[in-house]
Amino acid sequence: NIITPLMSVITSINYDHTGILGTSLKQIAYEKAGIIKPHIPVVMAKQTTEVNTVLYEAIKINKTQSFQISKEIIINDISSIDMGLSFSLALPEKTDAEQYKILSIQEHQIENCSLAVQCLELLKNHFPTIDYMKSAQGIYNTYIPGRMEIVHKAPLILFDPAHNISALQSLFKVIQKTYKQFSITIFIAAMADKDIEGISKLISESTFSCYYINLNEPRTHTIQPNTNEARYFQGICSNLNNISDIIESGSKQKNMYV
Repeated sequence: NIITPLMSVITSINYDHTGILGTSLKQIAYEKAGIIKPHIPVVMAKQTTEVNTVLYEAIKINKTQSFQISKEIIINDISSIDMGLSFSLALPEKTDAEQYKILSIQEHQIENCSLAVQCLELLKNHFPTIDYMKSAQGIYNTYIPGRMEIVHKAPLILFDPAHNISALQSLFKVIQKTYKQFSITIFIAAMADKDIEGISKLISESTFSCYYINLNEPRTHTIQPNTNEARYFQGICSNLNNISDIIESGSKQKNMYV
């Protein structure tokens, strides 16, 4: 908040870093809104009504222009391609929608890419060499390590750092849709400031086998076996050998681990 940017960008706001930002979405949104500056355009992801109320109040106070997914920024025609997704994007500065492709099967990355494209449009006044072909190619060539990354093929093991409820919901949705032929096992660990109750509820509603990992790190949340929290999980893993034993006992062709 100590600089004056060319623009401000706010991605999807959810319960995260609650020990610093606050325990309600309203408090978190208030802290995030601190990057909204007078007369500096704001590019925003789609938000809840509660979050929007806070953000648009800050936008009004700072007398600035806003661009938000599903309002000024319109995404359509999402479809699967080899190892990724394609979509059309309509921006307020453009007469026609333009086509983009990403090397990711996670639909929320379309929203992130759309925010980036809107930013590039606004930056043209400062960097006139930016054009559609360069931005489209740059987005297609972008690869984010650790996001739905396949780290082993037989058995299939994926890694993803989903770290809040909305990210986990997106992850579960994608793997259930994309890897429905597999029996899916989830290994999860969480920091102490995460919404453990919400994570547990999400897991209880899923069709996956889920194991919790107790890490030897003071900032993480620990779940003791045979407790109320533990009932949501297939088991509690206290070391890497526990995880290896579970993976080794499964079918390499039919099982998948995340």
